[in-house]
Amino acid sequence: MANLTPAKLAERARAEISAAADALLRTNALLVVIKKAVDESNLDGLCAHSLIETALELTGVYAERADAEADFFAEVH
Repeated sequence: MANLTPAKLAERARAEISAAADALLRTNALLVVIKKAVDESNLDGLCAHSLIETALELTGVYAERADAEADFFAEVH
């Protein structure tokens, strides 16, 4: 961490926040399709189970990344 300049720290934070925002947008898109499947009683036709698994994996991965970044930035003084 010694050779991380303020600009590099800011870029790291920007990149992670941007990646998290993208993951949230993709998860939202999955949930919109799942809601449509539920509303139309068409869970199989719209592969709702697979979409749910994908949403769970996506949110799990990005939750872990966010937690790791929070730990990283907790050490920055």
